[in-house]
Amino acid sequence: GEARNAAGAAYASYRVRGGDTLELLARRYGLDVKSIMEANPKIRSADHIVDGMQMRIPLRHLLLSQNRVIKPVTVRAGNTLHGIASKYGTSVDNVMAFNSLKSHAIFPGEQLLIPLKHLVAMSPCKPRDNAAGQGSFMR
Repeated sequence: GEARNAAGAAYASYRVRGGDTLELLARRYGLDVKSIMEANPKIRSADHIVDGMQMRIPLRHLLLSQNRVIKPVTVRAGNTLHGIASKYGTSVDNVMAFNSLKSHAIFPGEQLLIPLKHLVAMSPCKPRDNAAGQGSFMR
């Protein structure tokens, strides 16, 4: 799920899949490679990630990616890709492509990033903190 470090920064947990590179992940999530490496001190080199490795993706940067609003969702027991996609108004194919899934298999505790919708003519904005101290993804 979502975690916070000592400074309060929020992170999504991500499991590396075959074919992933830090550059690909950075592009997908609207980050730079340096931000991902800083969130993952165990990664000493940009080409040192392996299939199955757990990483943290900084959520504070995950507001926009390829002109889409991104929603981090933690898989719970009994969830299916179809059910998650339906709940957020997208397709299974979109969820699979966005998360580099090669099968419909998902597991409790796994973090998926759901592309919600395309944005039209919106100016960039920064995340706001709401009264509870949680990052707000609203526009």
